[in-house]
Order: sequence, then C-alpha cells, then structure tokens
Amino acid sequence: VANGQPATDATSVPPATPIDETTAIGPTDLNAKALTDAFSKLSVICGIYKPEKGATLVEPFTDAAEHADIVIVDWFLEAGSSLAAKDILLRVLTNDAGEGGRLRLIAIYTSQPDLPRLAQELLVEIRRSSPAVEPLVLEKNGRVLTGRSTRICFFNKIDSLACIIREGSAS
Repeated sequence: VANGQPATDATSVPPATPIDETTAIGPTDLNAKALTDAFSKLSVICGIYKPEKGATLVEPFTDAAEHADIVIVDWFLEAGSSLAAKDILLRVLTNDAGEGGRLRLIAIYTSQPDLPRLAQELLVEIRRSSPAVEPLVLEKNGRVLTGRSTRICFFNKIDSLACIIREGSAS
C-alpha cells in the first residue's frame, strides 16, 4: 500500500474479450441533439465528434480534447477494438504532461462488462507506453484511475448487457 492506495500489479493484463454490443436491450446509438440540448440547459458546452467511416479518429479527437476539461470516450470507437480509444487517451495524457500537467477528467463509456479489468488494462498501457504521464493508481473500486491532476472513470452504458448482468447478480 502506497499513499493509502492498494498496490497494483501493472506489468501485464491481457485485453478483455469484447462482448457483442448488439445484445444491449436499448439503442446503443447516441442521440447527439438530445445530449447537447441537455448540456446547453445547464450552460455547459458539449461538443461531439463522430467521424465518417474510414476517417481518422485520433488526431481530430485529440486536438478537440486539448481544450476540454472533461473528455468522454467510448471504449470501442472501432468495432470490437479499444486501440483507437487508448491511442486518444495516451495522446491526451502525454500532451497534458508535456504542458506541465492539467486538471483533467476522462470518462470512458462502454457496454463491456468487467470495468475493473478494462481499467487495469488501460493502466498497464499508460505505464508501458507513456512514462512521462503523471503516476496513476487504480482506486479500490477498480473503476477509477487517479493521479495528482487526472481522474479516469469507467462507466457502463445504461442498457448494456454489463449493467443487466450486474443488476441480476445483485438480486
């Protein structure tokens, strides 16, 4: 235990096996208008980036994220792969470190189960690929990575199979 945080073995974690997101009970498409309207009513600016099929994901998203205090990323920006999301997150964190740090909240939104495994997978990738990034620790709940000025939180989509499984095991 260091700084009141549990020790975390971040040497290797095999990537989680993706579940089929089409098994979600509700729609998995984002209603961008409803979302931006809801934020607007709270006087919060909300920008959404959705590239055309085949367009690059990483650079435009990273450029936009540089100006945002809160960044929300879908874990699977490409079908069954978290590589683009990880690349975006690593670039954002590396850019922040290069500028001397920045207060940053990142929310990762997914239909995938086992959020602690995904958080551990990301922590391993950050430590392996971006040594300049501030040290992050995995919180006791297994779904939050915390650093001096950065917090990365994992959330399940409300109608995802992961939420249904979790609710079923709680009954």
